[in-house]
Amino acid sequence: MLKKELMDTVRSVKTWITAAVLLLLPMADLVRKVLYQYEPYWQYPEMYPEGLRPTDILHPSFAGFLAGGIPTHAFQQLWFWIVPIWCLLLYGDSCVREYHCKYDSLLDTRISKRKVFWTKNLAGFLIGFAVTLASVLVNYLLCVMIFPGTSFSGFEQLVGSKNATAFFDFSMTHPILIYCVYMLSFSIISGLTCCMSVSLCMLLRSYKLAYCVAFVIWFPQVSMSSRGTIIEAIQPYSLADISFLIHGITVFLISVVVTVILGYIRKVKYETL
Repeated sequence: MLKKELMDTVRSVKTWITAAVLLLLPMADLVRKVLYQYEPYWQYPEMYPEGLRPTDILHPSFAGFLAGGIPTHAFQQLWFWIVPIWCLLLYGDSCVREYHCKYDSLLDTRISKRKVFWTKNLAGFLIGFAVTLASVLVNYLLCVMIFPGTSFSGFEQLVGSKNATAFFDFSMTHPILIYCVYMLSFSIISGLTCCMSVSLCMLLRSYKLAYCVAFVIWFPQVSMSSRGTIIEAIQPYSLADISFLIHGITVFLISVVVTVILGYIRKVKYETL
């Protein structure tokens, strides 16, 4: 069944369009950073008689999509602030379509509800994880080729200062390792958010409710916590203490677990009665 779910998703035009948008967002951010970095040099080469030095060029890990926007965060916000919406478009809301088409009732006569539930959640995780990892990995590989520098826009000067945390110092000392860890972290978060989206759709059985509730669950986690948000697990090189990272991840995992449990009760337990 898992293979069928993945193949059906691959054949979906909506999934391809959504995946293309998620690939283009980091590419657009990359183009903006290239212009920010190199346009002055292209326009006024006489001001750089010796060319650009490594210290004048961004480090590839700091130029990467996850590290934040220079000079704008618009492309990151378009992805980070509505992750569940992208997950619903990628795969999650297919459960609502199957419910209204009565396909899930037919499927339940051939396969146990428990297997259907967990298989769809696994498929959602794999799709969200794979699309996210492919997008940020391609972006980072391009950054490695385009930005052969060592600059962190002045952040490197904060290493060892009283305003810097131990985690920040470690991040700046091992920028490539940290960026790779954050690429994996963001991919896992996207995969788990797809699971949450699948479970929401099985719970609510409505496009409007699923999209609204998904946004209501997610948005406070990226914008409204003074103790740390899930952004701490997505965007590296933050000056915040590691306790903020732990708090953001904990709140996120609780929301995923609760949603999956409610979806399981509705799909497996309630419909079996």
